[in-house]
Amino acid sequence: MKELALEIAAQEDVVSQLDSRTAKHAEESAKLAEMKAQLAAMEAQETITNQFENLDFGDGMIVSLREACANEEYYQLLSMWIQTYIGDQAQKHAAIVNSYKSEISAQEEAIIDLTAEVDRLNEQIDEFTESIASASRLQLVIDDLTAKRDSAGVQLAEAKEENERLTKDNESLRKQLEGQNAPATPQVDPAELFRRIQAAKPGIYNKRWYINERGLEDRRYFAANLSTTGEEITIPLLEIGKYREESPEEAERFRQEKTAEEAAKLAENLTHQDIEVPSFQGEEDAGVPTNTVSGEVAGQDDEIRIRLERLERAVFGEVKEVA
Repeated sequence: MKELALEIAAQEDVVSQLDSRTAKHAEESAKLAEMKAQLAAMEAQETITNQFENLDFGDGMIVSLREACANEEYYQLLSMWIQTYIGDQAQKHAAIVNSYKSEISAQEEAIIDLTAEVDRLNEQIDEFTESIASASRLQLVIDDLTAKRDSAGVQLAEAKEENERLTKDNESLRKQLEGQNAPATPQVDPAELFRRIQAAKPGIYNKRWYINERGLEDRRYFAANLSTTGEEITIPLLEIGKYREESPEEAERFRQEKTAEEAAKLAENLTHQDIEVPSFQGEEDAGVPTNTVSGEVAGQDDEIRIRLERLERAVFGEVKEVA
C-alpha cells in the first residue's frame, strides 16, 4: 500500500507538469484516478481488519471478533454491529466510487473535446500549408512584376535624361534665335515645321506589341518594321515617339520613291561622266593612246549600267536595257 501511495505521488507530479488542455493530461489524470481508487479500496480493507480486532459495542465493551463469537449474546451484538458498520462503509464506498466515476467521465469528455480540438487544429495546419504554397507561387509573380517595374524605371530614367537633353537643346536654339534679327513674322509655318520634324523621324509600319520568347505579350516594348528596308525592330515603350508610323502601303511607296531617286542620281552621274571624257588633247600632246581613255570610260559605263539594272529590277520587277 505504501508503494501504491508513492506511485500516486509520482503520478500527481506528472499530471501537474502537463498542460490541462492537452489529451496527454486527460490520459494521465485518468490513470491517477484509477490508482487512487485502488488505494482507497486497500485502505478500506485494512480499516475493516482493524475493526474486527477491536469491536466496540459501547459502554467500554471492546472485544475481538474471536471473543465475540463465544456465546449467543455476543453473536447478536456482532450481527448488529456488522450490519451497521458494513452499511456505513458501503455508503462511503459508493460515494467514493461515484466520485471517481464522475471524475473519469469528465476526463473522457475532456479527451473527446481535446480530440476534436486537435482535429480542428490539423485542418488549420493543412489550410496554412496550402496558404504557404500559394504564397510561394505569388512570390514568383511578385518577383516577375518587380523585375518589370525595375526595367520600366530604368527606361523612365533614360526618357527623363533624353527629355532634359532636348529641353536644353531647345533652350539653346531659342537663345540663338532671339540673338538673331528675326523678321516680325515667322518664316516657317508651325504645321510645316511639325511636318518636317515628323518626316525626319524613321518611318515604321505594322506596329504591334512585342512577343517574348515564352509567346506572351511584353507591353514594355513594341515590334515594328522599318519603312526603308522592311526589317523588324524592337522599340521600347517610352521611345515610340522617336518613330513615324505609316501604313504598309505608304512604306512600300516610300521605298519605291527612294529607289527611283537613287536610280535618277545614278543616271545623272552617268551623263556627267560622258560629258567629262577628255576630248581636247590630241593623241601626241597627251602622251596617252586614245584607246586607253575610251577603255576606262567603257569600264565605268559598264559598272553604272549594272547598278542601274539592279535598281530597275527592284523598282519595276524587271531589267530594262540601258542604251
